[in-house]
Amino acid sequence: MFAGRIRAAVLQLNSASEIQKNLIRLEFFLKDAARQKVRFLVLPEVFASMAPDSMKPALAEEPASSSLLGFLSDQARNHQFYLCGGSVLLKSPSGRIWNASPFFGPDGRLLALYRKIHLFDAMVSDGRSYCESRVIEAGHELGQVSTPLGRIGLGVCYDLRFPELFRAHSLKDIFAFCLPSAFTEVTGKKHWEILIRARSIENQVFFLAANQTGTSDHGLRCYGHSLICGPDGEILNQIAKNEGLAIADLDLEKLGRIRRDMPVLNHRRLRA
Repeated sequence: MFAGRIRAAVLQLNSASEIQKNLIRLEFFLKDAARQKVRFLVLPEVFASMAPDSMKPALAEEPASSSLLGFLSDQARNHQFYLCGGSVLLKSPSGRIWNASPFFGPDGRLLALYRKIHLFDAMVSDGRSYCESRVIEAGHELGQVSTPLGRIGLGVCYDLRFPELFRAHSLKDIFAFCLPSAFTEVTGKKHWEILIRARSIENQVFFLAANQTGTSDHGLRCYGHSLICGPDGEILNQIAKNEGLAIADLDLEKLGRIRRDMPVLNHRRLRA
């Protein structure tokens, strides 16, 4: 474990409501990532459709027959990626829907499916209110995946604000965390980068945060600034407001040195 390097990327999109339009653009960026020898890629939250809440139940698919999961599987296999497929809307047995983040291996196998735990029910300072729980059912289990590189933790957007989630992952010895997001413009300016860097430093992990950017068809403004952060809080690469890829080589040996030199997880005295 913690040997060598892997080329990783986060993809930033300004997804429209129309699914096919988004998938065509996504394929272009995935081919570009493959040309640049990326092997570990994270997509943003609800990459296939930035639709309003009222449309989400109609967009949700059955997990066993989801066309989007099939599309992502094909892309992972065709390009030999470890692929965190952002998030997709899936029907739950309760009749509600999950905001679920799938993770695929380079052979196209679905290795994990994380259901977003923390739902964004808030009033932000621009006066706009959000109530994700109106249509989304919260998950209850950590999302992790084992790879030859090591263990990877999964989260989605609002999860970023809950440090106990990341500590729970770290105690299972993850080396990287994936965070597909649609972080708003208002909250992103205040908290996006500082929270990501804090979570990276606290838990000594690489952090791959892929955000939506720009304004959606229904007026939601997202912050962009997708980034890859190192285990010491250093930003390895970041993209500002445009669509595109931020690419960085994850130095796993450096991660091992950081943990040996300052073994903070071994020094814990309080047990939550």
